[in-house]
Amino acid sequence: MRSRRLAGAGLLALLCLVACQGKAPVIPILPMSVPDGVLRVGVASLPASTDPALTPAYDSGIARTAFEALLKPKPDLSDVQPAAAASYEVSAGGLTYTFHLRPAGRWSDGAAVKAQEFVGAWKRILDPRVNSPVAELFAQRLKNAAAYETLDPKKDAERIPAFLDGLGLKAADDRTFVVQLAGPAPDFKWIASVPAGAPARGDAPPAGSGPGPGNGPFRLDSLTKDRAVLLPNDHYWAGRPHLARVELSLQGEAAADLARFKQQQEELTSTSGAGAVAVSADGGLSRNLTRMPRLEELWAQFNVHKPPFDNPKVRLAFAQAIDRDALVRDLEGGAALPALGPVPKGLRDYRPELAAQRFDAAGARNTLVVRDLPADRALATFLVGQLKDHLGVQLVLDPQPSPNVTKLLASGSFQVQAPGGWLGDFPDERDWLDLFQTLNFSGQWSRYSSAGYDRLVQQADTQPELTRRLQLYAQAQQLLAQDAPVAFLYQPEAWNLRQPYVLGVTYTPLDDWPGDVYAGDISIAAH
Repeated sequence: MRSRRLAGAGLLALLCLVACQGKAPVIPILPMSVPDGVLRVGVASLPASTDPALTPAYDSGIARTAFEALLKPKPDLSDVQPAAAASYEVSAGGLTYTFHLRPAGRWSDGAAVKAQEFVGAWKRILDPRVNSPVAELFAQRLKNAAAYETLDPKKDAERIPAFLDGLGLKAADDRTFVVQLAGPAPDFKWIASVPAGAPARGDAPPAGSGPGPGNGPFRLDSLTKDRAVLLPNDHYWAGRPHLARVELSLQGEAAADLARFKQQQEELTSTSGAGAVAVSADGGLSRNLTRMPRLEELWAQFNVHKPPFDNPKVRLAFAQAIDRDALVRDLEGGAALPALGPVPKGLRDYRPELAAQRFDAAGARNTLVVRDLPADRALATFLVGQLKDHLGVQLVLDPQPSPNVTKLLASGSFQVQAPGGWLGDFPDERDWLDLFQTLNFSGQWSRYSSAGYDRLVQQADTQPELTRRLQLYAQAQQLLAQDAPVAFLYQPEAWNLRQPYVLGVTYTPLDDWPGDVYAGDISIAAH
């Protein structure tokens, strides 16, 4: 299974019984914009690699800006739209996708973007020696790709070239890229939009060796541990971007970040937690604020094979003991949405009306062991208070070193862990509901298994008719919330701050840094 970052810090909580939001807001470009503006952005993190194939969803801002995939999400995530591909068609049975590349598509050095470069890029994602964090997305859908899960990069080195050559990928000509699927996958259009699916040049510098050519609206000029600089791609098919330069700087403490923004040392930034509290209390800052839910959820997950959490009624009682409104208010400074189900706000099948895990106290007694990290301790302390107040449970915190956490999760030597969670790869329900299928441990460790749930999700995953597909997913959500292998907690929000002279910003729930999905539209007005 692919290795994925848990949304949130990820503390381990071992419990033992003891006796005692809608459409993306758009700020339109106005005629007053100037051509040589510099955009300075505060960011929460910078990637270890600028190689799209090695970039996970949570660090994809630079990859998405410097490289362009075949398709691109619409701002409201309702569908995809053309990007590097001008158009595409799907065969009658849904098994063949044919993408027609833009005639004007160019790399930042002026070379034409070719279909063969998409073939090479997608083969590279599925090369076990590369260890791409998104390989499973492609392996589960492409024709002849299922063997990826069984290939060892060292032991099977001789078999890998034949495996890659046998994939359902073909360049019919320089501007026609043909993909064959193993079975119907109505979510595949979203796979064609992930940043990792951008083309790869055979003569590009290897990952980590420095900036190389890209086909996105900007090109990477430099990257250090705390700063990245992007310059416009003069050959971009849609025309040169409005900005002369984008500077991404690593954020520090919330107070210092907000001070830089107030002093106009940054044009865009995003905050949460303590920063959100400060923004709420500052009328000047709040006028520059746009709140955007992220495609991310945090939860507490139960080991459903260890007492007492082998009993779904006990799991549900614990889930109902948590006042999520108080959690969002007291722990996240209001910069989050309470979560009661597995599909976050921003997707079509978001269902805030799910009632199974709504706050409703019941009883249990436990001991809590947590990883010794500040964010983990804060959430654990909150949960301690909730369970004590609402269940009569006395909990004792026992911090554990971080290296123990993964071992205990992988071995199943735990009863409940929090916060676990997921940060979406792409805006389709399958990315979330597949997580809870039997034997899927890539995003959650509850070891939940339900034949009924598996059947509903598998039917929905291949159902071409959207209304029926969402009906099946809705039934699966209801069953999952009731079975409670996890207690859904909250969906983080990005509290984005924008200087009034920054124009053309479109925020989406997919953003890594504010507005990055549509960075080519941003401009700076005279000020």
